[in-house]
Amino acid sequence: MKPKHPVLWLLLGIVLIAVIAVAVIQLVSRSDDAPATPFSVHEDIHELPTTQWTRSYGDGSGMLPDLRVLDAGPGRALVVVAVDVSGYTATATQLDLTMVDLDSGEEIWASMAELDPDAFDRQWSGPARVGEAGYVAFSLRNQDEDRQWSSEIRLYSTADGSVETLTVDGYATATMADETLYVAESDGEGREIAVRAYDVEDLGAPRAEFGVTGTGGQELCVREQTLVIGEYVTGSGGSCWFPGTAVAVDRTSGEALPWSVPGTAGMQLRLDEDGLVAAGGDGEEYVVTRLADDGTQVWSVSVEEGASTNGYPWDDFVVITGGDGLVQLDLETGEERWTRPDVEDGRVVLTMPERLLVRADDELLWLDSATGETLHAALQADSDVWSPGASPSYVYLQGSGWLIAYSHDGDEAWRMPLKARHFGTTAGGHLLLIGWDGTEVSLLR
Repeated sequence: MKPKHPVLWLLLGIVLIAVIAVAVIQLVSRSDDAPATPFSVHEDIHELPTTQWTRSYGDGSGMLPDLRVLDAGPGRALVVVAVDVSGYTATATQLDLTMVDLDSGEEIWASMAELDPDAFDRQWSGPARVGEAGYVAFSLRNQDEDRQWSSEIRLYSTADGSVETLTVDGYATATMADETLYVAESDGEGREIAVRAYDVEDLGAPRAEFGVTGTGGQELCVREQTLVIGEYVTGSGGSCWFPGTAVAVDRTSGEALPWSVPGTAGMQLRLDEDGLVAAGGDGEEYVVTRLADDGTQVWSVSVEEGASTNGYPWDDFVVITGGDGLVQLDLETGEERWTRPDVEDGRVVLTMPERLLVRADDELLWLDSATGETLHAALQADSDVWSPGASPSYVYLQGSGWLIAYSHDGDEAWRMPLKARHFGTTAGGHLLLIGWDGTEVSLLR
């Protein structure tokens, strides 16, 4: 039987196909693989913010020495409180973890871990941020009277707080990457380090194991196929910094990568998508070196002493401040893009996709990232100025007793006085305040 209206049926078929195509495109556009915003505060705060909620910690008997808020993805934060009896944060006797819904301030899950209060020494360490693997690892370490270390690695599910534990006879640190838990074990002095890789679904036996020497420490950072072991690690926006000696290995085979960086004091190592930027000085010379992922040197630049660099994973440049004023180098070639010798003793406060915010003398300078041209300048007498973060239209700055929002072009939008010993931070796309005495966390909106 032939259809009575073939043209109509054809048109309806085309419409149906178009509807399905649009639905598929919308579904793909919501993919978790969509690029993340470079802004730590996802929505602009146009007017003077108010406190939406406050979570208090402690029993009111005294100061908690260490409270950290870790970004746990959009709308969530992991609050880590180290309960300490000695006044030194690394020797906490108890670790309290709370996953918080940032929109409501309500607890999603909570967990508590104890260290041995009778141990000769005790330490703990954890990540600078919660990764995207669905797990987060903490290391709790106790030392007995014979100076022998034992460690408990606690692997938490970020979804519900369920925990798996791994006991290590030695001084151990840990980090997560993809579905793999990496554990670095040593005698506590970092001379000889054994690195083991575990599948998170099976902590019974490592799936890979290799030895590493010459690191000066055993903190771990993973990027793509590279595992870096170094003296100290801080994380920012997915980037890792090592202000000290570090070595790199292939994280599957353990094969050493031929990363060769200057052995200078004050070294900072920044990992990004394509390799490493190393920067350091020996008091007379300051060297910035770019290495590819396989350890090949791409370029190296020497400048005068007293310099420092910026480091954000979305930047395609390196800014050097110090001896020669302000200099921007192309990240891939090392070539000089522009220089500002008139900006002496400058300090990069924040980089944004098209702006560079610099503190110099008693001014804040908004520079065009592409040309170095000053777009705006504002008097700023407070020398200790830093930025908790930025949003698509504003940059948020903090000094002694205040929090200010400026537009990306330098116009002040609002100024908020802060209570004593409070500072701003960001997590889950929101702007937060933390009580310096470690007793409260508040959301600003």
